[in-house]
Formats: sequence, structure tokens, C-alpha cells
Amino acid sequence: MYQFHGQLGTPSAGKPRYLSNLLEKRTKRLARWYAYIKRNKALGQALSILFGALELAIVEVVRMTSKMLPSVPARFMRLVDGKWGSRIVPLNVKIDDVGTAVLPSQQILEIARRTPIRSLNWCYCYHTYGKKGPGKPDRYSCLALGWGQNMQAIDAMAAHDPQKRISKNLTYEELERKLVEWNDQGYVHQLIFFPSPDYFYIICACHPDFCLTLSNTKKWGFPAVVKSDFIAAWDAGKCQQCRTCLRRCHFGAMHEAGGKMTFNPKACLGCGLCVTKCPSGALTLRPRRP
Repeated sequence: MYQFHGQLGTPSAGKPRYLSNLLEKRTKRLARWYAYIKRNKALGQALSILFGALELAIVEVVRMTSKMLPSVPARFMRLVDGKWGSRIVPLNVKIDDVGTAVLPSQQILEIARRTPIRSLNWCYCYHTYGKKGPGKPDRYSCLALGWGQNMQAIDAMAAHDPQKRISKNLTYEELERKLVEWNDQGYVHQLIFFPSPDYFYIICACHPDFCLTLSNTKKWGFPAVVKSDFIAAWDAGKCQQCRTCLRRCHFGAMHEAGGKMTFNPKACLGCGLCVTKCPSGALTLRPRRP
């Protein structure tokens, strides 16, 4: 099973027995679904393409309906429990204990280079929930794919020539600059998936304050966000207590206790935002152990 973020994605220790039993049944059900959809790759990609085509209409219907029935978003998240969400991928940063042959499925730049991107599109989440006024311009941070992608096939796909355009309005060099810019702004790099974390149809950079998958997971606790294959490692001896990581961490992994910074690895999603701006090198990314 994938390591999900969210209250319902955490271990069941300390939860009421009825809830622990419910979570155990859900985990088994998802495991069976993941195994089935992994064996049937054509079906997985077909469902990914279909949901990707209908996603905007679906989330807009949910948003409009929630004005009359506030429980609709929670019901929707329960309906797509573990099947729709985002898979966190860190930016290409220094990674300890890993050689140069890092798997492409673990680096957003390599995924972008090996994926047929159709265009750079405006962000629905920012347009609907993040803009602070009608005069504000939209943010273009969603990379729309021409076809649903299978994570297992990414390794075998040839990389795009950096000198060529990878979409109708984007070059690889422009994309690399934008990924760094989004990272500077505190955006989390994600693969939006359906019907399982093995199939994705959008590469996006979004902020947890208004991102549908990230904000809904934090609010409702449903497993919709898969932690990356990496986790931050903190060296307290190198830490200068500058609090930069505190401003960069959206999920409470870096927090202040007793006037000093401390690190909770259980809350870390491995997005790498803290690592890319740590001035002392106290934070690095390392492979997440099972």
C-alpha cells in the first residue's frame, strides 16, 4: 500500500475499535483494487483519460452543489477514497544516499521530460479558491497531458530533447525555470491520479491553501495525497534556528517546540520545499524506507 497523508491514512493505533475495523476493511479493499488495476493497464489508462477529461466538470458540480449541501465535498472525497488524489514528487534537489541513477519516477523534472505534455494550463484551484479579487491574473501551473500515463512505464520512455518544444506553449528550459519559480513560491509538485496512484493525467504545482486534493485531505482526512518516495532528514546540530523551514512546511513536519525548531518525520510528505531553502544544509532528502 502507498503511504497516504491524512487522518484516515495514518496507522489505526489509538483510534476507536469500530474505526480501526473500518480502516482495515478500507485498506484491504483498496489493496485489491490497486492490484486489479495494476494488472489491467489498458483499463487503468482508459479510466485515467476519462476522469481527466471530466474532472473540471465534476469538481465544479461538487462546488456548486456544496452551496446547498455543505456535506457534498466530504461525501465526494469518500466516494473517490484512495482512487483520486495527488502523488507528491519533490523538485530535483540534492539527495543523500542516492547515486546519480535516481529512478525517473522519483524526480519531477525527469517525469516531465519523459511525459507527452500537451500544454501549460491555468490552475482551476487557484482560479476558484485562491484568487483574492476578479482583477487578479490566473496562474498557469498545470501541465495537461495528451494521454493518461502509467507510472511503471515512465522509466522506459525516452526523454524529450531539451532543445525541442515539449508542448504547444512550453519548452523544456522554460518548464525547468517555472518548476524552480513554483518551488520558490511554496507550491507543492504533484501528479494528479485516477483510478490509482499508478496512473496520472496532470502534472501540477499547487498550494495547500487552495489545492483541492491537499486542502481537502487536510480538512476531511481522507487518503487523497500519497507521500513521495523521499523524506526529509534534519540535522539538529547544523540547524541555525532561522525558521525558514517553518514557513515552507505546509504539513506540520517542521514545527516549533519550546522556542526551538523540531522535526516530526511522520508528518513529512517529502515535497522538498524545506530542503531547497535551508541555508545551513541541516535538511536533506533521503529515500523513504518501508
